[in-house]
Amino acid sequence: PSRASGMFSMSTKSTPTPKVPQPERLDQVYEALKKGLQSSLHVHQMDLENLSRQIKQSKRNSRLGFFYELDKQVKIIERY
Repeated sequence: PSRASGMFSMSTKSTPTPKVPQPERLDQVYEALKKGLQSSLHVHQMDLENLSRQIKQSKRNSRLGFFYELDKQVKIIERY
């Protein structure tokens, strides 16, 4: 028989090892998950703050643009 068929033969069944509780592993996974979620939340909060700042700035700029246009119209009317 070829080497590959020997590797995949089902003739030697090993008995599964019983699962042993690993509380320290659970703690590691919990802490890693907690850290990852906190990091992700922090990034999203920074993005939200940045977008809020941009919205405020754009509203301010659009108001300034509106007042500038209004001022130009008033000056044109005053000229005549």
